[in-house]
Amino acid sequence: MLMRAWSTVVATVMVVSAAPGAAQAQAASPAQAAARADFVQTVNAHAILAHAQYGTIESVSGTQLVLRLRSGKTLAVDASQAVASGEYSAPLVAGKVVVVEGSLRADGVFAAQRVTRLTRLDAQTAADH
Repeated sequence: MLMRAWSTVVATVMVVSAAPGAAQAQAASPAQAAARADFVQTVNAHAILAHAQYGTIESVSGTQLVLRLRSGKTLAVDASQAVASGEYSAPLVAGKVVVVEGSLRADGVFAAQRVTRLTRLDAQTAADH
């Protein structure tokens, strides 16, 4: 839907190119507008969620995970929302390194809206937030 809505405003999209001494504006081609729409859709689909925790899956029971964090602590994760929406990297099995994005519920369980497998956890991995 976003793609169709975006393509209807192709004529109003302007591309500014820097020319020596002056800026010129021209209407974007349909291909440029389509590429822009794909980019916007991708950014929106992968927007950073409020909280992210990195760790190794210690155990899996259905959509419930236990994650061993870098600090050594464990975190109970409810991945049911991520699984239902398809926002997870399959398969989710013990020993895999992941980042879970979502929020911490009042009961202390992390409600994951997205679960993404990583290749490793090291000094280059982003900090938990």
